[in-house]
Amino acid sequence: MNDKEGKGTVSAEEAMQILFVRFGRSLLDSQVEEIFGNTDTNILKDLTLTEFLNSLNLSQLKQQTAKAKSMAQISLKGFRRDQAESSRSN
Repeated sequence: MNDKEGKGTVSAEEAMQILFVRFGRSLLDSQVEEIFGNTDTNILKDLTLTEFLNSLNLSQLKQQTAKAKSMAQISLKGFRRDQAESSRSN
């Protein structure tokens, strides 16, 4: 991991390095904000490795849930459209 100081924690700076490699620049800021919060006081705190990984997993779960919900809505719209077309043709 990136625990450069061997303290058993991950700082915001270390987290940014990890997230940049994992997600690229486009998602870096939102991921850091989601994990550490968006206040200046939170960005200065260190997280244990467990806290960091739990926060990262929770963030990814939220993203996957949102994506699944979006896909379900798209599928439902298509189903309703197909049903409407089917009833018009009968």
